[in-house]
Amino acid sequence: MKRDYLVYPSMIGAQSGVIYSYDTSQEPVIFDNSNPLKVSAEQCDNLTTCLWYVSPIWQLNDTDSIPYALIGEFRTWTGVSKQRIISIVQDTEKNQVTITVQGLLNEHVTLVFSVLIRILEYTSCFTSGTNGQVRFIVTPHSIMCD
Repeated sequence: MKRDYLVYPSMIGAQSGVIYSYDTSQEPVIFDNSNPLKVSAEQCDNLTTCLWYVSPIWQLNDTDSIPYALIGEFRTWTGVSKQRIISIVQDTEKNQVTITVQGLLNEHVTLVFSVLIRILEYTSCFTSGTNGQVRFIVTPHSIMCD
């Protein structure tokens, strides 16, 4: 790259949320039309791979309105893979988000969530011994396994 760039969600057909780099996934920041991604020509040169991920923010219907975002599996090229994360369902009646992950039988799976944008929460669960799936339940005050 010869110069710096500002990238807005609307420029790339993305929704607003949090954005994080593959090598700095522990530092998600707000990504919207008021907070663009700043791509530095110095940082992203011909010898460097620069890769960013965008995750939508969930606001559950609670008095605290705590924002959550799914970062996914830590330090993988595809933290949120369609082959691995088979569904994400927001249930407004139960005030929760359910994430179903497919894995090997009795596999230890850890998902990373951004809570309040800057705080990372690591939640680990074991997949079922019968179908290799596990459900992560995100509620206004906890993230747990089902």
